[in-house]
Amino acid sequence: MSGHLPDPRLSFEKTTLYIACQLNDWDPKKRDLNDSEASSTIEWHEPNELVNLMKQQGLRFPNRVDADESEMVKRALPYIEECLKVSSNLN
Repeated sequence: MSGHLPDPRLSFEKTTLYIACQLNDWDPKKRDLNDSEASSTIEWHEPNELVNLMKQQGLRFPNRVDADESEMVKRALPYIEECLKVSSNLN
């Protein structure tokens, strides 16, 4: 993603990695407390919920064209839905 902030002299380029995955198991007690990320919060959001959260974030920061990344999740939805169908057929 690239764009300009309110001042056209303030251009930016941003790369965000998205990983589509399915949560199979989560036990917070198994977290390695020596890991530098151990204090971070891990949250799971269904794709449609995530789209709404990202849109709300975009509204909170109207001068930041990079604040709403919901388009990326919307583009992945057909792939996610297909994977869910395949997964449910295997079970």
